[in-house]
Amino acid sequence: MAHNTFVVYVGTKIVEVVYATSYQQAYEWAKRNYGEQAYVFENVQALDITGR
Repeated sequence: MAHNTFVVYVGTKIVEVVYATSYQQAYEWAKRNYGEQAYVFENVQALDITGR
């Protein structure tokens, strides 16, 4: 994934993939939109399925 791309989880479910200027911005946005149960991962590696 691109630099400054963040995955927002609630529990084990991905609820958003966002682009932000910083982890702090993504974290604050996630907490505002999804509450305290949200957590954020930065620059997560994705499985490339384009060649399959």
